[in-house]
Amino acid sequence: MPRLVAVGVAIVGPALAFVSAGDLEAVAQTIPADLVFTGGLARDRQALYLLSARGSRPRLLLRDAADAAASPDGQEIAFVRRGRIWIVRRDTSNQRQLTKPTTKPTAKGVVTPAHDSHPSWSPDGQTIYFERTQDNGETSSIYSMGTDGSHPGRLTHGAPACQIYPSPSPDGSLIAFAEAGDCRHWFDATLVAVSLSGHLRRLPFAVPHGDSVDSPTWSPDGRHLAYGFLDEGSSSSGEPGRSGLYVSIAGHSPPHAIALAFRYVYEPAWSPDGRWIAFDRSPGISLVRSDGTGLRRLVRRGSDPTWLPAS
Repeated sequence: MPRLVAVGVAIVGPALAFVSAGDLEAVAQTIPADLVFTGGLARDRQALYLLSARGSRPRLLLRDAADAAASPDGQEIAFVRRGRIWIVRRDTSNQRQLTKPTTKPTAKGVVTPAHDSHPSWSPDGQTIYFERTQDNGETSSIYSMGTDGSHPGRLTHGAPACQIYPSPSPDGSLIAFAEAGDCRHWFDATLVAVSLSGHLRRLPFAVPHGDSVDSPTWSPDGRHLAYGFLDEGSSSSGEPGRSGLYVSIAGHSPPHAIALAFRYVYEPAWSPDGRWIAFDRSPGISLVRSDGTGLRRLVRRGSDPTWLPAS
């Protein structure tokens, strides 16, 4: 969901090289690890692309796929296809569908299909968390299941709220997510956590208040949390404000702005070594060090970045 326009910082690096497939452009330079992201194909169809750490241009990885999440060992990739969670081997073999959400009638008898998205892996690689949107897109809750699709279960009860972007902590005890009262109009979102038993918990991080926060992502060591923050006042006025990519340190330390923007930043993804963060920016993906230095654009047209650990 790319909506970011960077401001207050410069995107630096070599000239962008055109990539014909999907009209993608990428910086041909070394990155900390392989990066998988969602790009567009003809007729608005989506596909997964791989940007190699060796500095080559992005290559097509998987058609009719989006929203990838790599397993902790880098051997498998969970992704979304037509509103269902799928899984595939790193070499794109053995594709299999994991979720089959059912539809349900509304009070007027209208059937409303459910939609699954934003998969994420538990640290031990045994569980996949995801969000399920229902009621014509009005509510969304966090679910879990085994990596073979077994034992699906609902961790949170979104109605009438919208709960999205599940992110397990590195120790596996908490799943952070963003929550708002309305899925269609994403305002006043907060960051919440749920235990494995389904009990709501307070996150051990200080985050900005009064506006909307989104896409929480734990650092590999569990000491930091990256997320997007929207300063709604500056967004509506068209003036630079506090919106952008933020990082909080566990405890009571104030949140730190890493990269400012006019609007939301989505899907921050920590590199395996915890030194870099890739994130959605409109209309593409950027990379920045966790201390806010070295900001540069990686992909001109793409979204939903995820790092692929070395196999």
